[in-house]
Amino acid sequence: MEGDGWMQSLQQFWLGVKSMLRSGRQLINAELESLQLSSSAGDVLFQLITSGEGLTQDELAKRLDVDKGAVSRTVASLEAAGYVNRDRDPDDARAYRVTLTAKGIQITPLILGAYQRVYDIATRHVSEAELRQMAALLERVNRNFQSVGENA
Repeated sequence: MEGDGWMQSLQQFWLGVKSMLRSGRQLINAELESLQLSSSAGDVLFQLITSGEGLTQDELAKRLDVDKGAVSRTVASLEAAGYVNRDRDPDDARAYRVTLTAKGIQITPLILGAYQRVYDIATRHVSEAELRQMAALLERVNRNFQSVGENA
């Protein structure tokens, strides 16, 4: 029956996406355990490291697709641990700009190494052509999702 194939594809899509994200998060958690950091803290640090400059909490929330409260709590814990500074943004007095401290810069190789190892695991036995195709497909799916908001 055609409907059953459709339902199975629908289920496989959602379960596959959720499983991939959960597995990636578990691997990042394991990688960051020695630093006593969660994947959410690692994600904030990774964004700060790869941006090359500080980011506002709003920018972090958008990049990580999490609510502002979650970013604020994560940044507060990173600030308490001495990895980041949170200062008023000179361009917007209502916003906070988050930057790495010397201690945060010191662990940069460990953070980048953790994310690289997980990436290497994810892309094992995947060719460059397949990676490019996957990136293009993910971008197309993302555009499809974004177009719904534009047409609503």
